[in-house]
Amino acid sequence: MVSLITVAIAVLLIGILLSVFAPYLTPGYLELDRELVDTGKGVTLPPNSSVTLEALYVNESGMTLLFLTNSTHDVVKVLLPSGKIYRNSTGSMSVQVPVGRYTLEAVNLLNQSQAMKYYVLLVSGSRLGQIVGFYDVISNAYLVGIAIGIVGLVRYVSRRRSKQ
Repeated sequence: MVSLITVAIAVLLIGILLSVFAPYLTPGYLELDRELVDTGKGVTLPPNSSVTLEALYVNESGMTLLFLTNSTHDVVKVLLPSGKIYRNSTGSMSVQVPVGRYTLEAVNLLNQSQAMKYYVLLVSGSRLGQIVGFYDVISNAYLVGIAIGIVGLVRYVSRRRSKQ
């Protein structure tokens, strides 16, 4: 009879393999990764000031704006044409945006200049959903493996105690 701990180890190994090979197994992941890398830009932010990074026009509904940065100190804003903040975040963000014009702005809150590398990409929600869904399966594999392992460990300990 196969023990639950053996099953847990097998499920965790499958989860690890899925994590390692996820970029090759996930539909559209490599294309999205390539597109994101191609949009990489850099900017130096003066101390205590804001800089306009990009102007965007979204002409299709259901689009998600991905903004990734290497900085966790800067505030990133998505502004409407009126200048009103649509969404802001410290560091990276993912936000669904309706059709319209937007401006991306970065705010340096530090008293010194800061170099910031950033990536911007508009992607359809369904395309992003496929990728997120696949990674959800991987995380569930880990959770199932951990749960089975805990149950197996409890059963093992209780058997050893009952034999004594």
